[in-house]
Amino acid sequence: MKKKFIWTILVLLLCPSAASAQTPDNLRVLTDAANSLLVAGSPQVSPVSQPTQFINARLKTDANGNLLVVLTGGTISGAITIPVSGNGTTPTDALTLINQTLSNSVTTIQAPPCIDLTGHVWNGTTAADNTNQWFICSLPSDGATPSGLLKFGSSLNGGAATYPLTVTNAGALTAAGGITAGLSVGIGATSAVIWSARSQIYAPADGQFILGNNGLTAGIGFDVTTDSTLKGRVRAQNAYGLTDWGGYLLSGVLAVSGTAPTIASGGCTTGSAQTLTPSNGTFAFAVTLGGATCGNTITLTMPTASNDWSSCMVNDITAAAGHVATNVRIISSTQTSLVAENQTTSTGAAVAMVAAHSLQFLCGAK
Repeated sequence: MKKKFIWTILVLLLCPSAASAQTPDNLRVLTDAANSLLVAGSPQVSPVSQPTQFINARLKTDANGNLLVVLTGGTISGAITIPVSGNGTTPTDALTLINQTLSNSVTTIQAPPCIDLTGHVWNGTTAADNTNQWFICSLPSDGATPSGLLKFGSSLNGGAATYPLTVTNAGALTAAGGITAGLSVGIGATSAVIWSARSQIYAPADGQFILGNNGLTAGIGFDVTTDSTLKGRVRAQNAYGLTDWGGYLLSGVLAVSGTAPTIASGGCTTGSAQTLTPSNGTFAFAVTLGGATCGNTITLTMPTASNDWSSCMVNDITAAAGHVATNVRIISSTQTSLVAENQTTSTGAAVAMVAAHSLQFLCGAK
């Protein structure tokens, strides 16, 4: 009786909140077979003979004389609140999960316990209850420089665990799915957006961007330091770069198309074949007339313009070089066609084109 009284007084001194919340009839401090202090409770019935174990908690002292509450398994029913007051701006541990087994050269990793969050959900397809489990685990990594990984895992209805989100101790975040941000995403000044084994976007300075390959050994620069002006730059941002497009639109209207025109009819249709080169768009190209049977006009099929191709220009460079008093001129166009005619320089009268002459075109759409 004396021993039991002493332990009761000790709990009242060490745990005044417990004393105010519990009565002597439902809270007891006993010793177990290992001579540890056992916090135990029992229903409020009289007489109390054998108190039942209360949350499997035992009180011990560590090597420094600190009082520990040791959980030895079991189940805690109901909500738990751990109030910790007066911390100010200094975070204070309220719950610590520790693996007290030390690592060694054979078992190099001793991971701490995980936090397990398990719920239940009704499966409308199978008409059965399913478990929905999330867990947060810390996984140490051994080596010359040990590190750690914080893993967020998931398991549906007891299936294999997946870890869609991990964080290294260096702060590197890896997400298996997409990341949705309600606000802006900040990136360090010397960092880049890099696709795995793919391209990257890098900002070497304010108002400058580089779109490059994964190793940033090839790419193109963009400069927006001048308001409302986009400058194409080389990757080093020290000169203007080149662009290769399938066409150019000005204020939403096609100006130059990357689709090559074709010869529809006319020109010189027999003998050697007529050719149109190079076949890389409408901006500048040449038509070499055939070897014989020449008409006055040649008709080209053009990519579809917003209005027409009347802004095109053409020159018979062979006639000009030979000082012949004829030249080829544009006489009509539509959204998809262009007609050129050979005319005398003095009167403008239509005359037959000359075999094998080279007609040089420069075309912009309207």
